[in-house]
Amino acid sequence: MKLGRRTVNAVRYVLEDLLSPALRDSPLFLAVMYLVWGRQAPRFIAFRDRLRTMSAEEYAAFYARITPIHGECDLNRPCIERILAEVEGAAILDAGCGRGHLARLIADSDPGRRVVGAQ
Repeated sequence: MKLGRRTVNAVRYVLEDLLSPALRDSPLFLAVMYLVWGRQAPRFIAFRDRLRTMSAEEYAAFYARITPIHGECDLNRPCIERILAEVEGAAILDAGCGRGHLARLIADSDPGRRVVGAQ
């Protein structure tokens, strides 16, 4: 099942910011998640706990299963345009740059700017 960035961020916000860990980890909540997400529910719920121990390959595989790639990266055009309009500074670090598409766009927008992308 592919989910857009907005949906993934909404799920993350609810799970991490709105729910207490006691509720989020309860059997009742897990049952509700199964109704909503089906067999994907345990993977979504466990992702945050597993994040610190996942290899780069495991993380990329998980993210690829849930987030569609729009062209060269997983950002949609309005998101890219907003970032390019608001980026400031002579040196930019794009942490988690994936294939470096956004870092290239930022560098192209100001040839005098130093841009570094780090996966």
